[in-house]
Amino acid sequence: SGVDGNHDDFDEVNAAGAAGATRVYHAVAGAGGHGTHVASIAAGSGLGSAANGFPAFSLRGQAPRAAVGDYGGFGGNVQSFHDAIVTDHTDVTNHSYVQSMTVYDATAASIDLIVRGDAVDAASDPVPARPQVWAAGNNGTGAQYGNEEGYYAVFTSSKNSISVGSLDA
Repeated sequence: SGVDGNHDDFDEVNAAGAAGATRVYHAVAGAGGHGTHVASIAAGSGLGSAANGFPAFSLRGQAPRAAVGDYGGFGGNVQSFHDAIVTDHTDVTNHSYVQSMTVYDATAASIDLIVRGDAVDAASDPVPARPQVWAAGNNGTGAQYGNEEGYYAVFTSSKNSISVGSLDA
């Protein structure tokens, strides 16, 4: 759903604890809440913690100084990964959407090639190996995709990506 580049959690923080420039690159208009939430878990500065009743910077993400790229869904599109990794110098990608609705398919195979560094774009330029994190697609208590349901439903069929999901009902 995109990343809200105007959210204070993505501002640089100076030595005095004040906001600076945004850390969002490749910004796309029309950001949504889900992408912003997920990106802040990973790279939020925690700048607004005190304003929300928490100790200063206590709600920061795991990498609070990292830059955040705002891209649409890549799926297994080699060119999209090439552009993000080579052109924009992206080190890791996160995908909070379902990768595949089936067992190992063409999308999963493409993702495996990209993660390993074995993929080439349309101009035969290699895509450097980079880790990719994908949502497991846990469906909670009701079927959301196809007829699969439950906290143990997993929709990441690639072998080389990192799958993140919930194990607690």
